Amino acid sequence: LVQIISHWGSGLPFIIVERLWPKLIARWKIQAGVRQPAAKIGRMLLNVLEFQLSSLVIAVITSRLKIKLLERWAEKLTSAPLPSGRRLVAELGFNLLSWEVFFYTTHRILHTQRFYKQIHKKHHEFKAPVSLASAYATHIEHAVGDFLPGFIGPSLLSFFFNSHLVSGWLWVGFGSLLTNVNHSGYDIPFNPLRECALMHDYHHHSFYSMLGLFGWMDKLFGTSGGADYKNWRAEVISRTRKHFPF
Repeated sequence: LVQIISHWGSGLPFIIVERLWPKLIARWKIQAGVRQPAAKIGRMLLNVLEFQLSSLVIAVITSRLKIKLLERWAEKLTSAPLPSGRRLVAELGFNLLSWEVFFYTTHRILHTQRFYKQIHKKHHEFKAPVSLASAYATHIEHAVGDFLPGFIGPSLLSFFFNSHLVSGWLWVGFGSLLTNVNHSGYDIPFNPLRECALMHDYHHHSFYSMLGLFGWMDKLFGTSGGADYKNWRAEVISRTRKHFPF
């Protein structure tokens, strides 16, 4: 439920403004002049809503089954000491680092010839991404490429450091916000995550580069786009940051 609220709360405003008042944010559009057809946006929204509602139903059914392993884990999460603000920030940082590593890994696998067409191609129907399309994917990709990389960090914190459920809520909410910013298609000023949006927009534009979230794994494994990304980025920010460089 936290994920659904955060996802729609952070992503829907981008869609509404872009469809109804595009001139308000046109100057910050990364791929200038690209506008997705209304029918395509509608199909995407219905697909995302269908998946999230089905996930919610599965979660409710699972809770009713009273699986002992899950009940013990839930008890552990809720009985742990409430974290301080400093610990929440530290655990969020750990989850981001874990996500960068494991998302890059699964994402790169999904871009191989063996798996791309069957699993990941649906997500790349948006060559110029829009915010809520961050959750536009096949069910297999949701499990392997989205849920699993985001689940590993909180699981490690729970099992080895007695992390509280509140930390997980923060992570799910922030992670949903970050993925929407990455897919927003806009280089919004005063946004501390605007470089993430540039990198992921370039990934949808180029297909092969910028497979991670923050560029760290891409630099380490040589998938950052090199000079081509630098030239592309320079052209984009010459437009989007003309009056607001920060």
